[in-house]
Amino acid sequence: MLPSFLASTRCQNNSPVATLFVSYCPLRSSFGSLAIQSEPFSSEHGDHPKPDGAFEVNGILKLASVMLVVPVLFGCSPSTPVPGAFGPSANAMSTPSGHSVPSAASTPAGGAATTGGPLILGTLLAATGPLASYALPEFAGMGAAVDAVNAAGGVLGMPVQKINGDSGNTQSVASLSLERSIDKGAQVIIGATTSTMSLSVIDQAVAAGVLLFSPSNTAVKLSDPAITQGLYFRTAPPDSYEGLVLAGLAFDEGKRSVAIMQIDDAYGAELADSFTLAFKELNGRVVAHEVYNPAASSFADNVAKVKAAKPDAIVLFGLSESTSVIGNLIDAGIGPQDVTLYLCDGNMDNSLADGLPAGALEGVKGTIPGALADPQMQAAFLAVNPSLTNFVFAPETYDAVVITALAAEAAGSVAPTDIAAQIPLVTAIGNTACTTFAECLNLLKAGKAISYRGPSRARALLTNGDPSVAAMGIWQFRADDQIAPVDEVDGDVPRASLA
Repeated sequence: MLPSFLASTRCQNNSPVATLFVSYCPLRSSFGSLAIQSEPFSSEHGDHPKPDGAFEVNGILKLASVMLVVPVLFGCSPSTPVPGAFGPSANAMSTPSGHSVPSAASTPAGGAATTGGPLILGTLLAATGPLASYALPEFAGMGAAVDAVNAAGGVLGMPVQKINGDSGNTQSVASLSLERSIDKGAQVIIGATTSTMSLSVIDQAVAAGVLLFSPSNTAVKLSDPAITQGLYFRTAPPDSYEGLVLAGLAFDEGKRSVAIMQIDDAYGAELADSFTLAFKELNGRVVAHEVYNPAASSFADNVAKVKAAKPDAIVLFGLSESTSVIGNLIDAGIGPQDVTLYLCDGNMDNSLADGLPAGALEGVKGTIPGALADPQMQAAFLAVNPSLTNFVFAPETYDAVVITALAAEAAGSVAPTDIAAQIPLVTAIGNTACTTFAECLNLLKAGKAISYRGPSRARALLTNGDPSVAAMGIWQFRADDQIAPVDEVDGDVPRASLA
């Protein structure tokens, strides 16, 4: 029997998974035509070389120093959303993990009175600062989505308007940009690029009554409706989902006793906690759990304790210091070629191999959140920005815009609270499925309840803002020390999200 909080998971071809709570499907052959991308990119973890031959790199955006751990995890009762944040209560049904989502009967059939218009979208994406090059695909995703919506007639019969803003990498830049978008009439802000910036301006957005919709935030703290007040959504999954997927990967590959090495910060703690709970639910054992100081000159003492535990595999939740940790593992005779090693988004990139023996990382797998853009979506993004060399979070940004537009149509209103009330409804599981704004719009006009299924594969967004189903990429180091995708898991986000 599957643990109550684990996902019923499907692969990209939508075939059901037969084993455990996650399983892995070969990438669809249609991805074979994707362009080789080898340009470097930046994320909150620093500068990353772009993996040669990869379809895209979904290096997740997070700043470990400001990540906060939410103590409510998988087995705990979810928090109650803020009363009144979404207007009248809707009927509900449950996802496989017990999340409450609106039922098909709850979606309006087009009878709501129109309030205002046009729909004005501000952006709070990193146009400047160290993440500016990294946010280029997000801007392209937004542009492609606005083009698609307006080509289908816009929202409430009017073209969607777009205000370019900048989250930068400081609270002052983000706050000023948000204020300017609000002053220009934006009802919804697409962003911020980083969890840090969203957390820094969420109070300002709530006070102004505007909706934030991020394509790339993963901090678990943003799952708390007491903070976001019903005015925040995201298409990227929270960090808790990554730990769950890693646990399933290790268990599916026959690992029954693992050792965890974890950086001493909130990012590492969240991943380690979610991994441990999921792995134990699968009847696996965590035989060692070493928390280390990333500034230490050596990790030999931690490694010695891991070696003494004789694990089947080692899971390393770390950042740039992971290269030194792996060097110590190799010195101790338990390197990746001796004991299976699993990595996370914080260290799963080409720069990890710098300073290690050639081929030392061959075969090592890790997780990177986000969906892979198929050739059709890549073409749409390149039409906006032909110089793009990767599509990081472009699908998630695209869907943030389309979901917002559909919610406004369903509500017959561009008021932020009306849009927020409809977002869970237009993405709900069990309604009539549709994959484009135009198709979904026609269904809404026909009085149908819809289930938008876009390129991000984020589905059934909850009233706390989290997707209840999301995508996670499985990547692997090749013999040339470059990472490449091997699978994508579309699964149920755990109840660490406080829906």
